[in-house]
Amino acid sequence: MSLLSVKSVSRIYQGVIVALNDVSFILEKGDTVALLGSSGSGKSTLLSLIAGYDSPTNGSIHVQGRDLNSWPKVELLTRKIGFLFQQFHLIEHLTAVQNIELAMFPVCNDRIERYSTSMKLLERVGLSQRANSRAINLSGGERQRVAFCRSIVNQPELLLADEPTGNLDTTSRQALLELIQEHNVSCGGTFLIATHDPDVARICDRIITLEDGEVVVE
Repeated sequence: MSLLSVKSVSRIYQGVIVALNDVSFILEKGDTVALLGSSGSGKSTLLSLIAGYDSPTNGSIHVQGRDLNSWPKVELLTRKIGFLFQQFHLIEHLTAVQNIELAMFPVCNDRIERYSTSMKLLERVGLSQRANSRAINLSGGERQRVAFCRSIVNQPELLLADEPTGNLDTTSRQALLELIQEHNVSCGGTFLIATHDPDVARICDRIITLEDGEVVVE
């Protein structure tokens, strides 16, 4: 059974604006896939549909053989799918560890477990010494590493990433790519990464290219 199946998915806005047209592909557990395409090609729209933030006009999306709409939202967006945003979306007045803990509230009532799990992830990405620093005081690379920790803290089956290296300098970008590769190898993490970055494409198993909302290369 495939982890993710996207079948003949289209998204049309206002009845005339075609953001996606008849997109189909399959992801297996452990796949690392780059989603390439120019701005406006439909990459972010597709990720939004897979995450359940929006619904297809036509077609279907299945996670582990089950229609996306049949999953309880909390389970879908914690245990099944994680999301790594280009803009980080950290809460600036909270500390690094608090930002990660926050993602665990829907699935973990144990305060000690939330803190311990979050701290282990910060240690893994070399940020344990910044655990109590407010997000607003972190560098771009540090913020992205915290965001990465938050996206995997509930051990989702699939991680969606929307231009995750877009706001990073060379050093921070390389560090994030290494984290993605490490998580893929050590935890069997599955990634679908929308990107313009050729370095991201190089670490992926395969590439799906969108042009004007359609798959042109797979």
